[in-house]
Amino acid sequence: MRWILVALLTSTGCSGPSVTRVEPGAECPAGGVRIASGSGAELICNGSNGMPGATGADGPGGMNGATGPTGPGGAQALLRQTPLALDDIRCPRGGVLVSIGLDSGGDGGIASDGVLQPAEVTSEQVICNGDDSSRVGSLVPPTQPGAFSLRLNGGVGSVEAGKGGTVIVEAGPTRGGHVKMFKTGAADASVPAPPPPASIPGHTPVIISGNVSVVASESAGLDAGTLVVRSGILSVVGADGGVSTVTSLRVSQGAILTIPAELNRIRGSCIVDGRVALSAATNSFRLNLRCDELRLSPSSVIDLTGHPASAAVSLFAEFVAAEGTIDVSGVSGAISRAAADVEIQGSRILLGGTIRARGPDSTNSTLSRPGTVRVVATSQLSSSSAIDVSAGRFLGVSGEPARGGSVTFEAPAVRQSGTITMNGGDATSACIGCIGGNGGTILVKADTLFWNSTVLGTGGAAPTGEGGSGGDIRISRFGPTGDVAQISGNIDLSGGSGELGGPGGLLNVIERDVAPGFELSFLGYLEFQARGGSAPLAGGGGRVDVLFPGPVSGGAVIVTTGVDLRGGNAVSLSDGGSTGGNGGVFYLRTRGSALDPMANWERVIVQSSVDLSGGSGASGGSGGSALFEGKSGVTVSGVVTRGGAGAEVAGGGGSITLLSSAGEVGWTSVMDVSSPAPDAGPGGSFSAKAQTVRVAQPIRAHGQPGGFLRIESNAHATSVSVSAPSGIDVSSGGAVLIDSFDVTSNWTH
Repeated sequence: MRWILVALLTSTGCSGPSVTRVEPGAECPAGGVRIASGSGAELICNGSNGMPGATGADGPGGMNGATGPTGPGGAQALLRQTPLALDDIRCPRGGVLVSIGLDSGGDGGIASDGVLQPAEVTSEQVICNGDDSSRVGSLVPPTQPGAFSLRLNGGVGSVEAGKGGTVIVEAGPTRGGHVKMFKTGAADASVPAPPPPASIPGHTPVIISGNVSVVASESAGLDAGTLVVRSGILSVVGADGGVSTVTSLRVSQGAILTIPAELNRIRGSCIVDGRVALSAATNSFRLNLRCDELRLSPSSVIDLTGHPASAAVSLFAEFVAAEGTIDVSGVSGAISRAAADVEIQGSRILLGGTIRARGPDSTNSTLSRPGTVRVVATSQLSSSSAIDVSAGRFLGVSGEPARGGSVTFEAPAVRQSGTITMNGGDATSACIGCIGGNGGTILVKADTLFWNSTVLGTGGAAPTGEGGSGGDIRISRFGPTGDVAQISGNIDLSGGSGELGGPGGLLNVIERDVAPGFELSFLGYLEFQARGGSAPLAGGGGRVDVLFPGPVSGGAVIVTTGVDLRGGNAVSLSDGGSTGGNGGVFYLRTRGSALDPMANWERVIVQSSVDLSGGSGASGGSGGSALFEGKSGVTVSGVVTRGGAGAEVAGGGGSITLLSSAGEVGWTSVMDVSSPAPDAGPGGSFSAKAQTVRVAQPIRAHGQPGGFLRIESNAHATSVSVSAPSGIDVSSGGAVLIDSFDVTSNWTH
């Protein structure tokens, strides 16, 4: 409110003026005063309110209020350590289970009792025993259902079939690392693209937006802007006629850059969204893109299929991202020629898109061969590229179809998720006595490997000759920096068909100088299948062999994948005489001796169906052979290695051997080495030798005569437990020995 100050003046002998207050109203909305004097009255109204003044300072704070009541106490955190015994599936060497939670009662527990109950546990951690030189891993399979198969089957034959293929794993001294063959899980081979280094255009950047050809050599009179090779380096002619080194290159989408083989180097970064071609000069046999950084975008194309020579592609950069199409496939026709090779080198390499080096169909077996793909990184290699190095079909009447090409991955860390096709070449029915081309080869060298890739490497068919062998995958590890190798994906390395079926292929994994605790896992495989092919003379089953060699401790071998190494079934002939194939070989061996008594995790555990039976025919094939040797123990769910059924005579039973130098052996389902009736052949053999042998499930060795069973402890002590005499079932003429005690002669069946 604005106040008005009025000064009242008085004089002697005169009556003074009178002042009266005027309330707010019509006369003065804010009120005022009326001054009356002898000369009249004057109304003076108050003015309107002014702007508020600044806020004054806060006054002093008041006294604290009274303390409130104490709230309820929080639940106490509790920790419980539970020892894990030796041979616990989570820690074969023993360890501890650490459980953590709040003493809150949880879901149905008792609160504040000082005891961590199961309902109160919020997290758990397993800590396995180990030392500086041993890291013992878990044996618990993943929970994700599997979806993959490994096929190395022998080829079908009209006369004789091919034998099943081979899986060989030679695991180095892992000191607690295991070999796992699981029917669940999958390798995670997906990797996001690593961020590329920043592109620096430099002083002389070049952008190609049309069709441009690089001149192979420097010469006088070249127009300004002409790209030219000087001393092997990409350069450009300036306005003054001088030549400057190009410091970065970009080929825009829709543009075509044609380069000569003389170009060896491009300074700076290279980004290709368009097409790169190779000059058709007679001496141009290789396209080189060597840059500091090389990016081939998904729209990029390097296509040399129209080149008159068999020209190769070489890519080299510190960082390589090749996500477009690279095609060096062979062609037939007016410019008939073989496929060429692709080589990619760098520190970090990312592959996507498509790489093709297929052989063409041809009457010339040399021309039908495919090319090779070789990728070498000094740091990381990640590939989702579809790679095709299959051989072409052989159209000639004599000769030999080409085998599939080869793919090489080499880097400290490799992740592969793309499809690789490397089938051998087929022959036509006009090629009498020809041999189908063998499947191709994959070579992998890595310290750490995540592989989830479909591989097709079957042998070529030869209708009037012999089918080609299945391809091979060879994985080797060198150096102690890696700690895991995981393998997933459908793999088919089966032999080709023909009058004589081709044999199945090879999967070979060799570990050397690996770090303690290194793990090799086959994940998500429902079945390892290496069956013999079918024919009047059927093929034998294949082989799976896992071995920890040497005197230094290794790890356990655990198998939940089904194993099918059955001999092939014979195709009946009108005059009889068909023969089933023999069953295959399944060997799982940790280091057998007890030189390192502390290495008590070296077990063999088989928790799947294993079938090594012979195939059927007029004469059945013999059962196969299983050998499981675990220094610390052997546990087997069951093995069938029966002889094949025979219309004239059945095949003999196979053999099963269980060995443990310092542990126990046992089995959880029937072990069968019988020959089937009627017209049975001889029964097979079963042998178990360990510190303790527990016969909890039957052993069958039927046949004519029966088979031979031998069970003994290493110490020849009372460490053989037989649930009942009926658990051992041997036909007449067979024999059973327990700790050198002739049961057949001294027991009554």
